[in-house]
Amino acid sequence: MNQIHIPSSDRPLVVSVHPGVPELLIETAVGWARAFGSSLCMAYVDESRVTIEGYEDGTVRHTALIPDDERTPWRARDSQLREALASVMAAHPDVEWQFRFRAGNPDRELTHLAHALGAAAIVVGTRAPGFRWTAKEWFDGSVALQLSRRQSRPVILVPLDAGAWEHPVAVHPAAEPEEDAGPGGPGPADED
Repeated sequence: MNQIHIPSSDRPLVVSVHPGVPELLIETAVGWARAFGSSLCMAYVDESRVTIEGYEDGTVRHTALIPDDERTPWRARDSQLREALASVMAAHPDVEWQFRFRAGNPDRELTHLAHALGAAAIVVGTRAPGFRWTAKEWFDGSVALQLSRRQSRPVILVPLDAGAWEHPVAVHPAAEPEEDAGPGGPGPADED
């Protein structure tokens, strides 16, 4: 019998993020987290790296797929993403969040992370506008589609073309936070 995953305060929502992620995706995930009383685990999966070992807290040890071919060092990308997410999440101190840098195949890594955290659902953007992303989806397939086929948790799809939205997601008024929520600390050390 399949297990039904219902979002609750003790089960986070995993949110797939990437450099340049539209703020609309984060704002929508915040709305869902508030509605369910859940926290968020924002995750970036670097396809130019491969996971060596995964840990129970959802962190991974990883290495470059092609060691001498990294255009942006992973530590710089990790730092840039953390800073960008912290900037957006500063407007939402009532929503607890953390960040995980993953490596490998995005749908598999997001599924593994959701399993490790006991996540209630995975939030992903449908498709970024532009030729680059359209071509990538043509060859690799949509991450959202692959997620819906490979795991049992609900997948919440967020259209990334903000122009298609007549009304943005309804965000409930912020409740007074009980304690300071933040991005959480880094996990086990990663390989260079």
